[in-house]
Amino acid sequence: MVADTILFGRTTLETFLIFILVVAITFIAGNTLYLLLRRFLDPRVSGAISKRLSRLFQYIFFFSGLTIAVYRILDLDFSALAASLGILSIAIAFSSQQVLQNMIGGVIVSVNRSVQPEDWVEVGASGICRVKDMRLMHTVLRHQNGRLIYLPNTQLLTQMVHNYSKSGFIETALSLNVAVGSDLQTIRDVVREVASKNQRILPSISRSERSAFASIIKASKQFFEGERDLSRFAPRVLVTDVTAARMTISVRIWLLEIGRRDDIVSEYLSALTAALKKNKIALA
Repeated sequence: MVADTILFGRTTLETFLIFILVVAITFIAGNTLYLLLRRFLDPRVSGAISKRLSRLFQYIFFFSGLTIAVYRILDLDFSALAASLGILSIAIAFSSQQVLQNMIGGVIVSVNRSVQPEDWVEVGASGICRVKDMRLMHTVLRHQNGRLIYLPNTQLLTQMVHNYSKSGFIETALSLNVAVGSDLQTIRDVVREVASKNQRILPSISRSERSAFASIIKASKQFFEGERDLSRFAPRVLVTDVTAARMTISVRIWLLEIGRRDDIVSEYLSALTAALKKNKIALA
């Protein structure tokens, strides 16, 4: 008979088949729970929070179902199993600790909303990336060169995170080498004139963007106290190095479209070098 067939230890074939059935039902019910929670939470909270809370409860359900299946149906002694595993049990415990930390980190980031999907961010040495997905265990970033980065959620809490989308704008430094003795005032005039013709470079932005930018400045008044207009964000020219043959200058411009920084910089540099040549400023 099926009930008399012993697979291992005290587990019969019948018990093992029941165990497989319970595991399958657990996974089906867990996925159903996830979908129901998403339907309930999506209209009430942000997508990132809804997804992570739903995943958290789904994994808790999975863990509870598997624990009951192993302990009650297979009748395995966890304490004896842990003792027999020895060092492996310790390794599993450390792994579980990392999993728990990532889960908690994901929930914390979702609640404080420091990072959200579609934000342009830089985490540690990741470079500027766009947040494509925020999962329970990790966050998916897409770098500007197209590669995907799967970042453990704990790194969003332990590493320095630059959120360019929340700041609304970014200053970019461009390095140029000009001949020693070049007229700095002419260079400054050319730098500002070329920037004034590009509506993607501050302060020469479109009228519709000015109102949005004013709101950003108002929200960041503790950082830009006393600023009443956009003159604070006019391009600057700084001398960073001088040798016998050349002078290195740093051109600082402010951009709004962080995701298109490379395109804007390329367009600006092309126009700037042409304008400098026209004004008899030789590039070294």
